[in-house]
Amino acid sequence: MFAYAVQHDVQTKPDAAWIALIPYVRLGLLGVPVLAALILGSSLIGSELEQGTVAFAWSLSSSRRRWLFETSGAGLLLALITTLPVAAASGLLSASLGPMLDATSSPVAIDPSALLVLARPLAAFGVAALCGIILGRPTTTLMVALIFSCVVLGAVEVGFSAWRDSEVTLVDTSDPGVLYVGDRLASPNGDLLDDSRTKQLLQTDPHALEEYQLMPVGLMPDSRERMMVAETAVYLLVCAGSVVLGAVAVDRRGVG
Repeated sequence: MFAYAVQHDVQTKPDAAWIALIPYVRLGLLGVPVLAALILGSSLIGSELEQGTVAFAWSLSSSRRRWLFETSGAGLLLALITTLPVAAASGLLSASLGPMLDATSSPVAIDPSALLVLARPLAAFGVAALCGIILGRPTTTLMVALIFSCVVLGAVEVGFSAWRDSEVTLVDTSDPGVLYVGDRLASPNGDLLDDSRTKQLLQTDPHALEEYQLMPVGLMPDSRERMMVAETAVYLLVCAGSVVLGAVAVDRRGVG
């Protein structure tokens, strides 16, 4: 219903009454799955260790590592299943908003692609599982995992944001496949000015900027897809790496 309310095209404008809610809806679509994955990972691993029930689980499994892989696999599957509707909703909202509103509705220029909405919680779950193995207390695990997830996911987002900024080109914001990044000064022949060059001209020859005009820039569909797949792969590596480190740690700890 919300996606329908904000739907628009070149002839019609989105319903202004709903526009103010877009950033909050987008923040929820991006943040709730990650928070849910952190809670799931923290409770799934940390609770068994805190309550001591993990000893019985270990006795039924051929090894501690196998127990961790099976438990983490079940948790990841549950996180994926619960995130699927959110990813679908995010994709529907993106299609309704169009590239410009879609990008500007996301906090700190986070790519709201549905595939990344699915990938980020998996990375968060892996971090939470690792923290749970080390700390063994669900509440403590959740707080520490929240901090580490913000650092790790934030670093990935900053890195890919810088990569996107380095490859932007002029885009047509009516094309639903492009990723709008922002506006930059462009010459009549399409040459873009970066921030450092703009500052330099402002200091040396401000009149030289008169021939430039602000134009929308971003990524074409093929470039956006390439970066989206690369970022998804990074999140999956974070998840896998965290579980592998947890497998090393689980052999070295006692019950509780």
